[in-house]
Amino acid sequence: MQKLITILCLFLFSLSIQAQDTLSFLESWSGIYVGTLDIYGPKGLAQSLPMELHILPIEGSENYSWLIIYGEDKVEGARDYIIEPTDPSTGLYTIDEQNTIRIEGYLRGNVYAEVFTVAGSQIIVTTEKLEDGNLLWEILANSTEPVSSTGNEVFEEEEIPEVLTFPVSVYQRALLKKQD
Repeated sequence: MQKLITILCLFLFSLSIQAQDTLSFLESWSGIYVGTLDIYGPKGLAQSLPMELHILPIEGSENYSWLIIYGEDKVEGARDYIIEPTDPSTGLYTIDEQNTIRIEGYLRGNVYAEVFTVAGSQIIVTTEKLEDGNLLWEILANSTEPVSSTGNEVFEEEEIPEVLTFPVSVYQRALLKKQD
């Protein structure tokens, strides 16, 4: 019986740690972040515009807002998303775009990452919590059509796997500073 009680206590303790992990991610990232989004294409810097990311608790819920604002017009440029803790014990969260699109994202260390495809492009979005409390937001976009295929041969008696490469069309980067 004592063994069963000990196992039960350890199980409950591990659940509380998982819940604390969820809270520590969402709570520690909570805030309003402001900066400039730089958009790079094949010829270099193509555009710079103001960007904000608001990560704020939603009252009566374990979810948080994930409001992104692009540009000067804070109404027209707003993308009002919600981040939901789907399975925090594995680092799985979901961005709900509130329009039938839901994108899974993964917390790995101090980086929240999403990878998805839309309209023939693969998008990789990372948001990194920096040591100074600010966020680094980066997006890479590439075609889902490879530009080359190499490998897929036997080389010195070793079977080499096929490697596909994809063209990077756009890189976006913003250093978002937490507002007090």
